[in-house]
Amino acid sequence: MESQAAELPATATPVLRLPADRAARGLLFAALTVQAVQVGIHLFVPHPAFPADVMEFLAASMSTAVCFYKLRHDRSSRHLWLELGIAFFIWAVAEIQFAFAALHPGVTESAFSDLLWLIYAFPLLLVTSYTPQSSRRDPAGWLDAAQAFVFFCILFALFFPAPGIISQAISDVVQGVALLLVLILRYCIAEPGRDRAFFRNLTTYMVVYLVFCILYYLTTNHGFAVGSFVELCWSVPFTFFSVIALCTDLSGKEESESFWAARVARAGYIQGATALGLAVMSLAGAAVLAYHRPVPGAVALGVAFLLFAARTSAREWQLQSVHSQLKRSVLRDPLTSVANRTLLDTEITQRLARLSTAQSGSTAVLFVGLDRFKTLNDCLGHIFGDLLLQRVADLLTASVRKQDLVARYGGDEFVILLSGVDVKEAEAFAERVLGQLRSPLHLEGRLLYLTASIGFAMSTPGTNASSMLQEAHFAMHHAKRSGKDRAQVFEPEMLRIPQFRLGIETDLRKALEEDQISVHYQPIFSVQTGEIEGFEALARWHHPERGQVSPADFIPVAEDTGMIIDLGNQILLKACKQCREWNQRFGAAWTMNVNVSAHQFASPKILEQIVHTLFQTGLEARYLKLEITESVLISGYSHVEEVLAEARKLGMQICLDDFGTGYSSLSYLLNYPFDVVKIDQSFVRHLDEDPSRADVVRTLISLARSLNKHMVAEGIERSEEMDCLREFGCELAQGYLLSRPLSAEAATTLLQSQNKIVTMRSSSSSEDRYLGSEISAAS
Repeated sequence: MESQAAELPATATPVLRLPADRAARGLLFAALTVQAVQVGIHLFVPHPAFPADVMEFLAASMSTAVCFYKLRHDRSSRHLWLELGIAFFIWAVAEIQFAFAALHPGVTESAFSDLLWLIYAFPLLLVTSYTPQSSRRDPAGWLDAAQAFVFFCILFALFFPAPGIISQAISDVVQGVALLLVLILRYCIAEPGRDRAFFRNLTTYMVVYLVFCILYYLTTNHGFAVGSFVELCWSVPFTFFSVIALCTDLSGKEESESFWAARVARAGYIQGATALGLAVMSLAGAAVLAYHRPVPGAVALGVAFLLFAARTSAREWQLQSVHSQLKRSVLRDPLTSVANRTLLDTEITQRLARLSTAQSGSTAVLFVGLDRFKTLNDCLGHIFGDLLLQRVADLLTASVRKQDLVARYGGDEFVILLSGVDVKEAEAFAERVLGQLRSPLHLEGRLLYLTASIGFAMSTPGTNASSMLQEAHFAMHHAKRSGKDRAQVFEPEMLRIPQFRLGIETDLRKALEEDQISVHYQPIFSVQTGEIEGFEALARWHHPERGQVSPADFIPVAEDTGMIIDLGNQILLKACKQCREWNQRFGAAWTMNVNVSAHQFASPKILEQIVHTLFQTGLEARYLKLEITESVLISGYSHVEEVLAEARKLGMQICLDDFGTGYSSLSYLLNYPFDVVKIDQSFVRHLDEDPSRADVVRTLISLARSLNKHMVAEGIERSEEMDCLREFGCELAQGYLLSRPLSAEAATTLLQSQNKIVTMRSSSSSEDRYLGSEISAAS
């Protein structure tokens, strides 16, 4: 039916408020006036000449007018208001006919009006047969509506055969109970918002109507007369409906539904109880009809029972369907429909358990990670990325055997579980999958070339699901680091480095908290005079159990985890404090080089921290040199150049470390405010033996001199290299030949022993010794 297709858009449930429209206010005033006039007549007129039936007719007519007003202003649900208006109109016509029959004694009073009062229920049934959007495929709801129609047909048959089986008063009460049950069913399955608000108001009206039906029955049939006030029973429900219908705004901004109303609507047992009550009433009515009219009664009884049985079966089917969907959602990935991690863990565990008894082949776990998926997802959108994952899941599912399993592990990672295979078979399968993924992929009008990296692990005695997944995952990442688009079997060595880094990370946090990181100082010498010009501060970590931990091991971990910020601040504080102490003690002007990581520039307060450290230690800014590498310049942090320029304004010097190892170091000399350039040790090594290397170093030194920048050579380990640097005009040098990094105490001993290193002779004799080297070796 068209009326059943009318939809009420779901919004929050409205609250009662005075209508804003002038016409609605007029209808509200008229309805309340009719009710007030009727109450006034019964209060102040002992024997009213104005019939009560007329006032009841007016009250029902006002409800009819309200429905037609709503029909014009609520276009989305006009069929519901039309059917409801027809029901009220039928009731009003029955009342006026009843009044007309009462004024003409020759006319049978109740026949036609009683017929209309029963027919009044059928338009209401059309309203209740409306199925909200959320339940359009709810067969149990349709069967409830059919049960209600059957019941009212039975009631019609019980009332009108001569002689009548039940009285008009009882039929009104029974009719009201049935309508209330049907409306409660509709209210329970309605969506929160306009649907539920409409049926909530109609259910509330029916409660009031049923209460007054029962009151009228008691007062007229059992001697509980209360005078003419009994006539108010039929006008109050219609006035009440007019008020709540006009004062409920179904189109404006609405508030949340009350707690109790929402709880009632969500309670499944209420819906079940009302459906059972309706079925019992239908069966009871059919049984009574069968007692008086065997043939139609038997038919009605059979239809009512079949509807009840069908409704019970439909609800049971729905529950099973919900349970099945719930189980599927728990064990299946909602996007790709393949197994999820829960089902994957269960399957691996079960297959490993079977393997321990069957001893037939091995189980292999293949971890598939798509290459460049993040780039595709970011460029083409997440919807396209979801479609791509679905296509990949289909490809993987089509490539496995029936006994194998494909699961989505998360993101762009899939897992394939193979049973009864050896290493060669698993590797061959992985290569076949890689070949299928390399094939051009047509998706949404685009041609894509996709690759993947696969790591796989084989089951071993004592292994479990978690360890197999971890091993396959490590193998997959190893395949990605090795160039992508390849398969890699797990090897125990792959776990060593991650486990070592994890241990370093844990211990490093504790070391920073307990101040276990010390600072060693490597002197920087003048190539021509041999004097100490300054020091480079280097982090050193002596672990209580691991012993001396190399900076190459813990510095990358600190950078990856963000601990480099705290580590850098500690090194800076200790180095600045030591430099000021030496300069004051020896009356010197030595500088201190401190390395600054690219990750430290991620903090916008890096310069503020450096200035605070200088203020805290009392070191002048001109004695501090900030060493940075090319990684800082290519890190992408927008404020790097600004920080470097501001640091130079404050008097600090900027040093470019590892010069010559990057891709564009020459351009950096022109674009950034460097004061010192350090030649990387890879250029200095065997400088005297390689003419081409010597030409490069000579050119770099000349370039730095022409740009008014100081040049420092790193990593000097042989006296021949030192002689070449002196010949090329290099200013400063550092390396193990001159001095290893020294502890603060050893460096202080060096400074106490001499204020100037013995002037280096130009001779390349290997017998030349430097006091700095001797002290560093001793320390």
